[in-house]
Amino acid sequence: MKKTLDITFKSVIFLILVFSLFTSLTSRITVAGLKSYVVMTGSMEPFIKTKSLIYTIEQKQYSVGDVITFKRGDEDITHRIVSVSNVGGLQLFQTKGDANKSADPQKAFQTSVTGKVILSLPLLGYLVLFMRTIPGFVLFIFIPALLLVVQELKIIKGEIEKETEVKLLTRLQSSKRSFGGQENLESAQTA
Repeated sequence: MKKTLDITFKSVIFLILVFSLFTSLTSRITVAGLKSYVVMTGSMEPFIKTKSLIYTIEQKQYSVGDVITFKRGDEDITHRIVSVSNVGGLQLFQTKGDANKSADPQKAFQTSVTGKVILSLPLLGYLVLFMRTIPGFVLFIFIPALLLVVQELKIIKGEIEKETEVKLLTRLQSSKRSFGGQENLESAQTA
């Protein structure tokens, strides 16, 4: 039972650590075409709730109806494509937030698109925003990593203790044989 709880505990801590590191990494850079964002406004509600965590993936082509994230200046915008046109071999997208009454005033060039939304996790954006703070980093990255290291050090310590015990028992048994039994061993120790 204890071993099952130990494995479960390690698995949960490991998953928290992997999720935290992956989301932190993909919020800064693209990894295998994936990028993550926290949606800060309600322009895509009800499809994407405010403070949802979304993941996007790069595509070669985008179509009407796709929800994409694109750069406009320093801002990342996630809206739905309502029409596509071609200009000089590049796709140009007219986008609109689902909750907005009208389309965006500027079209988005294909080169400004970072990806198509493939997953939306409601409310997890709050968690990601907290993870970007020092207490959040400590709670979701540092402490889980430390717990895994401590658990592994305990296992290593136990293995070293077992190995040492086996070596001592082996030496003791060979010493018994060398001195011709227990009586000779005791007399050699007292001499």
